[in-house]
Amino acid sequence: MLTRTTLTRLYSTSYEPSRAISLRLNWLLRHGASENQLLVRPDGYVRVDDVRSCWSFRNTPPEVVDEFLSHVARGNSKYFNIKQDYDIRTGAPSWWIRTIWGHTIPHVDVSVKRIHSAEELPLVVFPAGLDEGTHAEHHGIFPDDDGLICLRSLPPQQEHTFSYGPGAYHPVCIYLDVAKMLDAGIQLFRNSRGHVLTTGDHNNVIHPWFFAKVEHVRLRRERIWRRAWKTTKRRSADIEHDTS
Repeated sequence: MLTRTTLTRLYSTSYEPSRAISLRLNWLLRHGASENQLLVRPDGYVRVDDVRSCWSFRNTPPEVVDEFLSHVARGNSKYFNIKQDYDIRTGAPSWWIRTIWGHTIPHVDVSVKRIHSAEELPLVVFPAGLDEGTHAEHHGIFPDDDGLICLRSLPPQQEHTFSYGPGAYHPVCIYLDVAKMLDAGIQLFRNSRGHVLTTGDHNNVIHPWFFAKVEHVRLRRERIWRRAWKTTKRRSADIEHDTS
C-alpha cells in the first residue's frame, strides 16, 4: 500500500522517474509475473504491495520504489495505470498497477469487460474432462498456470444443447452462480471471445458452494477408421517384416 508519506509526494513536481525501475516494472507486469509469484488480474492489474515486496526489487530501496509509484499515480506515465480497487484478499480497497500494453501472459487483456451484475452473465459454465471435473466438483475450480480461471459464457438457450446436444464433448459441466460469486467479492471479466476470466476468491479458487449445479454427461463416441498414409506405411512395413 502507498504510505501517507508517499502519497504526499503526489503534489511534488521535482521527481524524475528512474528508467531502470520503469524498465524492470514494465517487464515484470508484461512477462515476468508468474516467475515472481505475482497474481495478475485478467485486466492486467497487480497489487502494488506485491510489486513492492517481490524478488525483482529486492535490491531497490523501498522509498525509491514508492517515489516512482507516486510519479505514476500523478498520471505522469504513458506506460502504467495505477488505481485503488477492492481487494478480496483484504476485504478493503488496495492499490493496483498495470502496464498498458504488450502483455504476453495468457488471457491477460486490458480491454476485457468488468462484470458488475448477474444479468450481464445469464449462463456461465466450467466444462471439464471426467477427472478434472470430478475433482472440481468436490474441491473447487483451481487456476491455470497463469493464475487465472477460465470459464465459458453462453446464451441461456444453449444450456441444454451445450451439455447434451450434437457436438457435446464435456463429461462434466459445472454451472456457476454468478450472483453469489459477485456478492462474495469475486471479480469477473469477459473478453471478446466469450470467455469469463477470474482470479477466484482470496485463495485463488472457486469453491463448490458457488456452483449452481453439476451435470455428468455420458458420452457415446463412434470411432471411424481412417486409412492415413502413416497407417498404410506401417502395414506395409509389418508385411515386409512378416515375410522376411
